[in-house]
Amino acid sequence: MRILYFPGLAHVVEKSVNTKNSLKYIHLARHFTVDIFPYSQTPELSDADGYDALVGSSFGGYFALNMAVRKNITGIVVNPSFYLDRRIRMLKVTGDGLDHIDEDRLINLKCTESLKKNGQNLHIFMNMDDDVIEPAGIQHACDEYGINFYPFKTGGHEAHNFEKQMLPRIIKILK
Repeated sequence: MRILYFPGLAHVVEKSVNTKNSLKYIHLARHFTVDIFPYSQTPELSDADGYDALVGSSFGGYFALNMAVRKNITGIVVNPSFYLDRRIRMLKVTGDGLDHIDEDRLINLKCTESLKKNGQNLHIFMNMDDDVIEPAGIQHACDEYGINFYPFKTGGHEAHNFEKQMLPRIIKILK
């Protein structure tokens, strides 16, 4: 099983990933062959070529989810920025370090028709106490598109419950 992992916003701003600071990557790499998207540019659909699954967290969840559904492969995301296409312009105005992200390519990556057709291949793991992403909105989107939804009571946006609660379910999905 070969996985492409899209980490969250801190790695996007840094344009690199310090694997020692990416606990989700570390835990996934114990079980699978995992590459990390480097964020030196906006992800493109062709970046997913050759992978069996895409996994993402927060900001990276947007890319993993939308690229997986278009490639018709398994997509697993943790506390995803599902509506990043609606927020990217505001984020670029208010935040530093996103100049290398092409907002038009990001927006065009989302395909609601594909989400409705292939939502069963997608899995969203959501901590209901997330204070960055609105859990109720994510749950509503999952209902609307037929996406598998896995709610967790606590763990926050950083998903402190990833290793003990989320990872065992992710392994079952991917094996």
